[in-house]
Amino acid sequence: MKQWRSLIVALVPLAVTAAVALLVQRQLLPNFLYTTTLQFDLVGLALRLGVVLSGLGVCLMLGLWWSDRRLLRAQQQEQLHHSATRRDFLRRLDHELKNPLTIIHLGVINLRQDPATSTTQRASLARIAQQTARLQKLIVDLRWLTELDEGSIEQAPVDLNDVLAEAIMLAQDGTKYAERQVTLNVQQTPWPLSHVLGDRELLVVAFRNLLENSFKYTADGDRVEIRALENGHQAMIEVADSGHGIAAAEQELIFENLYRGQDARDIPGRGLGLPLVQQIVILHGGQISVRSRPQTGTVFTVWLPLAP
Repeated sequence: MKQWRSLIVALVPLAVTAAVALLVQRQLLPNFLYTTTLQFDLVGLALRLGVVLSGLGVCLMLGLWWSDRRLLRAQQQEQLHHSATRRDFLRRLDHELKNPLTIIHLGVINLRQDPATSTTQRASLARIAQQTARLQKLIVDLRWLTELDEGSIEQAPVDLNDVLAEAIMLAQDGTKYAERQVTLNVQQTPWPLSHVLGDRELLVVAFRNLLENSFKYTADGDRVEIRALENGHQAMIEVADSGHGIAAAEQELIFENLYRGQDARDIPGRGLGLPLVQQIVILHGGQISVRSRPQTGTVFTVWLPLAP
């Protein structure tokens, strides 16, 4: 846009020259200017000045354009280098921590199964196992967030019914939420829910995180529901719970990286789950929103485009 404005300014002298020529042709200006010793052709003089000034303006415009191009290219290269450095760091972090965490996890399992381990020791080992699992998932979430910064995902028809069923299974599998009841209601009438276009694995990760979030902030007697339907253009998926809800002032902040609400300080979490969900939804061309009432419950609503 700056270059176009510069070009317009550069052409102003030529426009003035054309105006002078028109005025001379209509005899509104004299064709010659006289001094005590010289005679000037007004149109010729204006034309020469206009060409010189316009030429200088065009040269300036080209210089600005080339400078902007070089600056933009340098910024892009710096951003690519930064992203590559961050990805490399997280890959090395994942590699360096994966084996120690696995060894700790297996060691804890062996100690918990040892008959000589006391009840107090078993409780301590359970806490170690829980924190080890948190670290393992933290590393996975960080890697996902970094890889999603690239902005490219697989595009294929995805059956949301299967995605939601798998997300429920993974959120409950091997956790203290294994007995938590989840109501799944997917549109079947007047026709089954249409497929969406995207990456099946990423969508499973997104809805699994939403479910785990609901599990954390509800008790065993609370309800967790997943409702999915379509309007012909988009699929709408709601993950609702009857937990303690989110304060109004925090609802705009929960999608920020590492943010933890005031009521969540004592609840295990990393502050990466919801930002990851939001990024996955946006990469699928969708939207996510939250409605919540403190001490009543929360509803996360995801809109995803249907596959053509």
